[in-house]
Amino acid sequence: MVILTAKLSKGKLIGILCAAVAVIVLIIVLSARDASARLQETAAKPHIRLETAEAQAEFLEKNGFSVAREPVRVQEVRIPEEFSEVYQQYNEIQKSQGFDLHRYRGKTVTQTVYQVLDYPVEGDEPVYATLLTCRGKLIAADLSRGGEESFLRPLLET
Repeated sequence: MVILTAKLSKGKLIGILCAAVAVIVLIIVLSARDASARLQETAAKPHIRLETAEAQAEFLEKNGFSVAREPVRVQEVRIPEEFSEVYQQYNEIQKSQGFDLHRYRGKTVTQTVYQVLDYPVEGDEPVYATLLTCRGKLIAADLSRGGEESFLRPLLET
């Protein structure tokens, strides 16, 4: 049988306790910083309620787009369970604005399309603002144009 003994002076004991307290404080500070970063990441994501066509038109106008008050099209669309390459690219545009359609896979959402009246482009093809909402919450938004000068862009500034 082996017995080990150690003599600790008050100074050494206080030093060890101070070091232990410092380690505990460091762990608390680092975990609080990590939680704060997660909270900021969550807060950066938009939570925009657009339950009526009027609210949607006002939202578009607040973001710098003059639109016709009546939508061009309102329809129910289903977000696919599995994203094709095209849908994955569309979701990347949404992620650049703080949206992510992965959590809406397999769900039916409302697609509302407005014609943008003052978008600075040349040619006859109109520019459209498309909003996807799920139970009144904005989950995706884009600007698009067909024809030879076609594009698909994020609606919100990042």
